[in-house]
Amino acid sequence: MIIHDAGKPSEKRTKSRAILQSSSGTFDVDAPIYEGDTVEAPDPRGGTHEYYVERVDITDTNGATAFQGMSHITAAWGTKPQAPAPYGISSSHVYNAPVINIQGNRAQIAWGNDTVSQNSGATSTVAQGYEEIAKTVAAALQNLPAADLDEDDKEVATEAAERIRKEITANKPDSKVLRRGLATLKGTLRGLPSDSITGANAPAHDWAQSTLSALTGLSIPT
Repeated sequence: MIIHDAGKPSEKRTKSRAILQSSSGTFDVDAPIYEGDTVEAPDPRGGTHEYYVERVDITDTNGATAFQGMSHITAAWGTKPQAPAPYGISSSHVYNAPVINIQGNRAQIAWGNDTVSQNSGATSTVAQGYEEIAKTVAAALQNLPAADLDEDDKEVATEAAERIRKEITANKPDSKVLRRGLATLKGTLRGLPSDSITGANAPAHDWAQSTLSALTGLSIPT
């Protein structure tokens, strides 16, 4: 059982096949497992054993016939970090830096010489070189609630976008995590009904076409 956001109101549990070892586990390449997740499995001696996911490595052969069946995800176990002390509302002032602030379905970004004053502890600085990714993902997060997608697809897309948003604020963003998240986001948006993009509903959904184009044109810094 993969547990995302364990112990939080947003906790989500997903059953998944896996081969579990003492230091790592091997999962299907499309398994929704990320750093910080918890894996729960029956202990042969009785009870339940929990594993904390410290690192995720993705091996994706992209459907190559010669490597059929070799795509997988390896999750390395680690020690679960102590929960941070609760914090109250604070004010952040950021100068001359790209900043992305996500509150629910709202995203706020400032660029160049803009000054940001946010009354929230959730303001994060985007790593240098990842500004275009931040802008594109923020646009997707803003518009996903109104997209003509079923709730499961919306949830998948939102989780992928949130994972990307979190990763690009790390000191050294993981390119594998970003590639997987961007691929998931593009795949979900491509699932929009064609008339949602080109038909009578185009004015309400043209963000999907522009976001898809932007996602396709993104490059991940090396």
